[in-house]
Amino acid sequence: MTNGTDTSEKKTEKITLDVEDKATFGSATFTSNDEVEIRGKIVSGNFETNTGRIEVISSSVRDIEVGISYRLRISKDLHAEEKWKEMFLTPRPYYCKYTLGGPNRDKVTEIIITDWNEADWENAG
Repeated sequence: MTNGTDTSEKKTEKITLDVEDKATFGSATFTSNDEVEIRGKIVSGNFETNTGRIEVISSSVRDIEVGISYRLRISKDLHAEEKWKEMFLTPRPYYCKYTLGGPNRDKVTEIIITDWNEADWENAG
């Protein structure tokens, strides 16, 4: 405002995205900030790379669907061969984050195990 008169102009600009923009933004993924709880069975895994697949048995969030097998990554600070042996093919409860991807960023593309509760494992097997 200048001297009581509104001098601002409201302009509307049209934004156009091209193929390069699609390549830049189309493959973006987002990882959840909050840890969620799931119960799952690791059905395949690679100890060296901390990766595999997990079949979800229960989930505290709607995005992670029960009965679906997801790509899995396990936090590097949980890298222990004996734990891997206990985790493999046995339903266990885990604390996780998850990555959303796809055209609308609404598809879970990966589950990241961040922790577990040892006491819960005693009753899980």
